[in-house]
Amino acid sequence: MQSLEEIRNFFDDDLFAKSLGITIDSAELGAAVCSVELTKNHLNALGSAQGGLIFTLADLAFAAAANFGRGRVVTLESSVNFIALGKGSRLTAKATAISHGKHICVYDVSITDEKGTKIAHAIFTGYVMKPFE
Repeated sequence: MQSLEEIRNFFDDDLFAKSLGITIDSAELGAAVCSVELTKNHLNALGSAQGGLIFTLADLAFAAAANFGRGRVVTLESSVNFIALGKGSRLTAKATAISHGKHICVYDVSITDEKGTKIAHAIFTGYVMKPFE
């Protein structure tokens, strides 16, 4: 079984997420939590978190959860519903497996601010390319 440090090392070359300051806070079989400290560089013209940041945060949480101890997974389809403006100082994405089969997996991702306000909800469908060794 993988450790949190091993999944962090696996995503160490994800320079885009890293450049945004996104961290993998926890990961276990079928679940992961990622977060980002908001800076002015993350904000859109309205002063709220840019949608691309929110999507990338959700995507990394899905990837960390889906790849933890299950194999190598890539996204087949994803959708994000933006619910509220992403403001405050920190955003957190929590990914949870709805289903993880031999070839296809589906994960639910909830994105909240530091006050617990839900700002977005995402669903990711993944394809298991290679089983975990």
